Amino acid sequence: MSKIQSNPFFLILFLFALCIYVLLGVNTQIKFIKANPFSESLLADFEYYEQALNRVFSNQDPYAVREIGPGYLYPLPALFIVEAFHYISDVQLKALVYSAFNVLLLLVLINGVAKYYTYSFKETWYWYVLCLGFAPFLETLQIGQINLITMFGVFFIFFSGRVLIPS
Repeated sequence: MSKIQSNPFFLILFLFALCIYVLLGVNTQIKFIKANPFSESLLADFEYYEQALNRVFSNQDPYAVREIGPGYLYPLPALFIVEAFHYISDVQLKALVYSAFNVLLLLVLINGVAKYYTYSFKETWYWYVLCLGFAPFLETLQIGQINLITMFGVFFIFFSGRVLIPS
């Protein structure tokens, strides 16, 4: 990255490519929204997780639905995370809080990886743009997947010996 920063031409080219990347990510998300309007898809996957949680509350098998899509395919401890958001009854508020939580986790992940490899923010600022503008991440926010939360769990296991939050 230092070569790019020291050469104005390459820096402008890099920034242009970064803008194109983000625009393509937003464009993909717009297409996803057109195909899956918010009214139908907001937290759609999270609703499946809540159904599994409700089955647990009813002393039933959370894995009763065994097909990809509506089936709950994650380890049981992930339901603790689902339960934390389960009690927010307003769907839009739940989506807002859940999205903010996911964005925060992603920022901690990026920062933690940078710190682990002793990179400064000046060297990694574009990582944030790449991750936050990544179309599958934007889709995850809309439909309420827990993939980022489980990824954070794996990250925490491997990097818990290091400082994850900036000092």
